Amino acid sequence: MENLKVYKQKLINDYFASIDFTEINIDQLKNELGNIIGEKPAIRLNYKREEMINEEGTKTGKKLEKIQSITVIFTYEKDIDGKPYTFPSEETFIIA
Repeated sequence: MENLKVYKQKLINDYFASIDFTEINIDQLKNELGNIIGEKPAIRLNYKREEMINEEGTKTGKKLEKIQSITVIFTYEKDIDGKPYTFPSEETFIIA
């Protein structure tokens, strides 16, 4: 059943590689991933924040935020002593 975890990771990675992250809708992301992996996952967007300051050194410049990665929490089953148990998996996917 560990193969199910790897399979879901691949499905999620392939999905992220196929979408545009300039205008992201978290509910749509959860629903589409839910259709792909068979469960509605928890998602955390991880941003990279940069501040641009002006030449005088004051903080009146711009703040830039860009999605750096997405953490997805989903479940998978693993057999222990012949019985299936469900475990959570928290995976972070880097967004290029």
